[in-house]
Amino acid sequence: MPSLINKKTEIFKIVAIYFLFGCAWIYLSDSILGWMVRDTGTLTTVSTYKGIFFIIFTSALLYLLLVRFNRKIDTTAEEHRKSDERFNFLVKNTSDILLIIDRDGRQWYVSPAAERLTGFTIKELEGKRIFEIIHPEDAQTVEDAWQEALKHPQKPITVRYRHIHRNGRWIYCEAIAQNFLDEPAVNGVIASIRDITENTLAVQALAEKDALLSAIVRNLPFDFWVRDVDQKIILQNDKSIELWGDLLSNPNNDWAFDPSTIETWKSNNKRALNGENISEECELVNINGEKRFYHNIIVPIWDRDRKLGILGINIDITDRKHAEQSLHDSEQRFFHAFQYAPIGMALASPDGKYIKVNRAFCHLTGYSKQELLAKRFQDITHPEDLKTDLAEVQKMLSGEISTFQLEKRYIHKDGHPIWILLSVSSILNEDGTVKHFVAQVLDISSRKQTEDELRKGELLMKKIFDMLPIGLWFLDKEGNVRHQNAMGWEIWASEPGVPFLGPRKIQAWRLPSLERIDEEDRASVKAFRKGITTVDELIEIESLDGKRKTVLNYATPIFDDEGKVDGAIVVNLDISDRRKLEEQLLQAQKMESVGRLAGGVAHDFNNMLSVILGNIELAMSTLSADAPVQARLNIVKDAAKRSANLTQQLLAFARQQPVSPRLLDLNATVEEMLKMLRRLIGEDIELTWIPGKNLGSVNVDPSQLDQILVNLCVNARDAIGDTGKMSITTQNVTIDQALSSVYSEIPPGQYVMLAVSDNGCGMDKGTLLHLFEPFFTTKSQGKGTGLGLATVYGIVTQNNGFIDVSSVPGKETVFKIYLPLHVPPSDASIDTVETDEPIRGNETILLVEDEPMLLDLTKMMLDKLGYNVITAMSPTEAIRLIHEIQCKIDLLITDVIMPEMNGRDLAKNISTHCPGLKVLFISGYTADVIAHHGVLDKDVHFLQKPITGKDLAAKTREALEATATLEL
Repeated sequence: MPSLINKKTEIFKIVAIYFLFGCAWIYLSDSILGWMVRDTGTLTTVSTYKGIFFIIFTSALLYLLLVRFNRKIDTTAEEHRKSDERFNFLVKNTSDILLIIDRDGRQWYVSPAAERLTGFTIKELEGKRIFEIIHPEDAQTVEDAWQEALKHPQKPITVRYRHIHRNGRWIYCEAIAQNFLDEPAVNGVIASIRDITENTLAVQALAEKDALLSAIVRNLPFDFWVRDVDQKIILQNDKSIELWGDLLSNPNNDWAFDPSTIETWKSNNKRALNGENISEECELVNINGEKRFYHNIIVPIWDRDRKLGILGINIDITDRKHAEQSLHDSEQRFFHAFQYAPIGMALASPDGKYIKVNRAFCHLTGYSKQELLAKRFQDITHPEDLKTDLAEVQKMLSGEISTFQLEKRYIHKDGHPIWILLSVSSILNEDGTVKHFVAQVLDISSRKQTEDELRKGELLMKKIFDMLPIGLWFLDKEGNVRHQNAMGWEIWASEPGVPFLGPRKIQAWRLPSLERIDEEDRASVKAFRKGITTVDELIEIESLDGKRKTVLNYATPIFDDEGKVDGAIVVNLDISDRRKLEEQLLQAQKMESVGRLAGGVAHDFNNMLSVILGNIELAMSTLSADAPVQARLNIVKDAAKRSANLTQQLLAFARQQPVSPRLLDLNATVEEMLKMLRRLIGEDIELTWIPGKNLGSVNVDPSQLDQILVNLCVNARDAIGDTGKMSITTQNVTIDQALSSVYSEIPPGQYVMLAVSDNGCGMDKGTLLHLFEPFFTTKSQGKGTGLGLATVYGIVTQNNGFIDVSSVPGKETVFKIYLPLHVPPSDASIDTVETDEPIRGNETILLVEDEPMLLDLTKMMLDKLGYNVITAMSPTEAIRLIHEIQCKIDLLITDVIMPEMNGRDLAKNISTHCPGLKVLFISGYTADVIAHHGVLDKDVHFLQKPITGKDLAAKTREALEATATLEL
C-alpha cells in the first residue's frame, strides 16, 4: 500500500522553497546590480524591473509548487481508494472470518465470510459478545486467550474452540487474535478465524482408527509381532507378550529361551527378510516352557522398493494336530473294526453272494476270504435249514421285515456242521429296495461248553471289550452310561472321564429316510426300557463336535436272574468312510459302462453317417450348382454333420476319441468360429470378442477347441435367457508361485488363457461343487444332457490344462481355461492352407472295411480321385489278396475296429510282405489301438469317421507323401 502523504510537511516544503528562492533572488540581484550599475536613476529603474521579474518568477515558482502539491494529493487519494478496494475485496472473498472486537468482547465488525461459515447474518453477529456463540466446554479456553491478548498488545494469540452454527451444529475453529485497542485507527482486537472442522474431524477419525487398529492388534487371539530389518522387535500384541515375554520393554531378553525355538525363529526371520513368504507348521517352546505346535507365518514388509522389516503371526494349532492324530487313530481302529471283530460278520448281495467277510467269519466256516467271496450263503447253509433261511430272506426282499435272527447250521469246509446264531439286517437303496444284507454270525456251540470254558470266555470277552475297535456302551436300567470303551468316546467325539449321558441323548436320524429318531424310539432306549434288541440299524448321528457320521448301531438288553431288564449293551460302528468309498465305486462303475456304451454307439453311428455324408457329396457333385434339390441336400448334409458332432462329443466324454494335437493360434481359431457362435447364441445376446496381443501358441486338436467354445457359449446362452452380454477373451498368462498358491490346482508356468464370461443368472457354491460331474445339469428336463461341461473338463485335462470358474449368483459367470503355452520350432507351421480342389493321384490302394455300404462308397470316392483301388471286406480277405495279387500296394486304408483283427494288427501282418507299407486308419473310435491315452501314436495317419470326400482326398495324399513309416 502506498505511503500516506503528510500535508503539513508538504506545505512547509513549499514555503521553505519559496523563502529560499526569494532570499537568493533579492540578495544575488541586488549584489549584481550594485556591481553592474552605478547610476542611481538607472539603478532605480532596473530595480523596478527586477521587482516585476521577481513577482513573475516567484508566482510561477509558487504555481508549479502548488500544482505539484495538488497532483501528489490526488495520487495519494487514488492510491488510498485502490488500497481500500483491494482490502475490501480480500475481506469479502477470504475463506477466513475477520472480526474486530471491542474491549468488552463485542464484535463491531464481522467480515462476509462469517455468513458462509456460521449461517448467521452479519447483522445478527455484529454487537454480539464472542462468548455467546462458543461451546460451553471451550468458554474458559477462549476466556484465557482473550485475557492473554488484552495483556499483550499486538502479540498474536492462537486458540481453538467450537463455534455454534445457525442450524445448531458445532464448527471447529482456529482463531488468531492481536490486540490493537491502543491504535486509534483500529481501536479493537482483530481476530482471523478459520474453519478447521474437516481437518479436526479427520484427525479425530484417524485417532479413533489408530486406536481401533491398536486394540484389534492388541486383542488378536494369536501371537502377532513386527521386527525391523535388524530383527529388533518393534511391535507385540498381548498374546505375543504372554507367549514370549515383553520384548519391547526388555529387548535384552530377546532370543533368551529354548535353543531349538530360537534356531527356528532366526532361520524363518532371515528367509522372510530375504523376501520369502513363510507359512509352515513348527513346534516351539514358549516362555512358560510349554511345547506346542504353531502355524508360523512371516512376510516381509515393503514400502515400495524399500524393505521395512517383517511381520509375523503364530497361530496355536496344537489342538488341531492332536485332533488330526486322533482322527488318524480312529480311522485305523475303524479299518480293523470289521476285520478283527470277535464275531463273524459278512456283507452279501440280494442274491446271497458274499461281498465282504471278516476274519472271524472265515475262521468260523474254515474257508479263506477268497473262497467265500466266490460263494453264496446258500452254498454253505445246511440243506435242512435252507428253506427257513430263504423264507426270511424273501420277507426282507419284499419289505415285510427289515431284520431277522435265527439259529441255523453252516457246513464247515471240512464237512462238519456248525450251529450259529444268525442276525441279518438290510441296507436299502434310495428307492427302498434291498441293496445289501449285513449278517452277524455267532457260533453258539459254546453253550455246550463247560463252566470252566464259560469263565474263560467271560474273561476273554472282558479283554476283548477293552481292545475292541468298535464303540461299546453298557447302560443301566435307567439308561445311564456305566461302562464304555475308547472307540465309543471317539465315535461320539467326547473325552474319557467327562460326564456323558450316552448315545440316547445324541441327535440321530434313521437311514436312508433321514427320519429323526425320537428318544423313545432309539435302539438303546428300547433295549433298557422294553428289552428290545436292535441289530444292524443304519443311522446318521451328530457327534459332540458337530460332525455327521454314519453308524451301524446295535443295541441289546441285559437281563437279571429274574428275567427283568437290568440294562443294555450298545455297539456302534462308524462306517462313514466305507459308505463314501462304496458310493464312489458305484459311480466309477456307472461311468465306465457309459463310456463303453458311448464308444460302441459312436462306432456304428459314424459308419452310417459316413455313408450318408459320402452319398450326399457324390449326389451334389453330379448336380449343377443351381439345381433345386441342392438346397435340400445341403439341409441333409448339415443335419448329418450335426449328428457327427454329437458323436464326437460322446467320444470326447468317453475318452475314446483319438486326437491329433497341433500348434494353433487361438485368436485365429476363435475368429473362424465367431460367425457360427453368433448364429448359435442368437441376435438378442451381444457377443464381444477381445483377442489378446502377441498371443502364444497352444498344442491342441482343433476339433476339441471347437467343442470347448460351443459348449461354453451354449452354456452362457442358456444362463442369460433372453437378452444379455457375453464375451470371449484370450490372453497370455504367467502363473508364478504367488498366483499358484491362490489357484492351488494350477502349477506355475506360462499359459494361454481363454475366457468366456456372461451376465446371466450365475451359480451358487453348491452348483459349482458339482459343475463338471457327468449328467449333472440345472436345466429343465429335455434342455440339457449334463455332458457339455464334463466334455470341456475332459478335453482340458487331456491337454494338460486347467479350468477356473468364478460366479456371482444373479450377476455373472466367468470360465477361464488355461492351456500350456507351446513355443513352435522355427520350421513349424501353425496354420495350414487347404485347397478347395481335391488332390488326385494314380497309386494303388488296398481298402479294407467290414461295412459293405461304406466300403463301396469309399472305393467310389477314391476311384473319382484317380486311384487304383483294391477292396476287401475283412482282414482275412485282405491278407489273401496280398498273396494273390502281383502289383505293388502303395497305401493300405483300413478300418481300426473289425471282427477278426484290428487295423493295426492287419497292417503289421501285411507289412511283412510289403516292407515300407504306408497306412491310413479310418474309424469311428480307436479303443487305444492306434492311440494311447487318447493321443495318436507317432507317425499314425488317421481319419475320423464320418468321412467326407474332401477329407479322404487330403488324408490319402498326406499318408502317401509321408516320409516316415509307422512303427508296427
